[in-house]
Amino acid sequence: MEALKANNSTGGQVTVISGLAAVLGVRPHYVKAVALRNLFIENKLDVTFLDIQQHYDNELRGVFLGQYGLEVVSLSSNASRCSSSFDFFMDASRAIRDWFATDGARCSHVLVMGDAYPALIGALAASRSGRRIIHIEAGIRREGTESEHWNCALVDLLAHQRFCCLPEHIESLASEGLDDGAILVGDIFAPWLLDQSSKLDDEVEEDSGCCLVTIHRPQNCSRDVIEGILSATRSRGLRVIWVLHPRIASYVDFIHSYGHTTTLPPQGYRDVLRQVIQAGIVITDSGGLARESMILGKRTVIVHEHGMWAEAIRCGAAIRSSGTQDGILNAIDAAMERHDSTLGRQLFVSPGGLEMFVQSVIKEMSMEG
Repeated sequence: MEALKANNSTGGQVTVISGLAAVLGVRPHYVKAVALRNLFIENKLDVTFLDIQQHYDNELRGVFLGQYGLEVVSLSSNASRCSSSFDFFMDASRAIRDWFATDGARCSHVLVMGDAYPALIGALAASRSGRRIIHIEAGIRREGTESEHWNCALVDLLAHQRFCCLPEHIESLASEGLDDGAILVGDIFAPWLLDQSSKLDDEVEEDSGCCLVTIHRPQNCSRDVIEGILSATRSRGLRVIWVLHPRIASYVDFIHSYGHTTTLPPQGYRDVLRQVIQAGIVITDSGGLARESMILGKRTVIVHEHGMWAEAIRCGAAIRSSGTQDGILNAIDAAMERHDSTLGRQLFVSPGGLEMFVQSVIKEMSMEG
């Protein structure tokens, strides 16, 4: 940690705490980084965003970065240029360590988010380089053996601070002997999401017959799953807005053949948020978009066989579905019949959590000064 003096608007000086880097790499990270940037500026924390570019589609990445003017340090080649996941992992880890040895020599803390590969890559590089690790969305454990489960568990083992969204995540850490330093703060991005949503209230109205669909996981990017979603939504008389991921670009003509769909190219965050607000129901396999949909009170169907947001499934804030037509039909019906728009906000928003997060990070960094 390094305390810097900076001039404020009245000509006086304020102390700015520096030495913090945050590792990004996928769509949810770019969105959250905007909220973190604003939050840290307000609290005199200087952060450098390191983008290891796991997003293999440069156009998609550019849309996310450009809309909010997020400044990042681009490290590594993006995933499309690496011959394997292992090569990308090693390339990105090496790039972060090289940054620590040069421009990031004064970096004392590294913040990582969630359970995607960039979190694990960032945590391993930080640990090897002697930096302290702050983990947002710690303690998330998934059923089955998906990579996200092990990514998050390994990051938690390395982390010095662990910020949790839900009480169940604290319990997961406790069962592994990792609850020391674990803090329940809720979803620290929820206040920013709700603020962004409120700014669009006068522009967008909900259409109960509109269904927003986003699919990107490899196991769901198949004709069978796409056909299951299209058949089920047509059967229930829903008008579909499908935001395309590059993985399903080859199915565009097939999607249009059903006649009740409109497809959109990769969207910036504000545009996706407009689509969520307009939709009467959201069908997705994105953990980030599903959470945003739940917080905004939407009927939410998660196309995932197991594991994702099990706590939300149990309380009824979302419905889990397979990718079959019958599975989607049953999930749509359940979401329509049992919907309570307050459940997502009750689950993810923790009063005072945002302030607790900021003050805990400041204390952690100050102790290292």
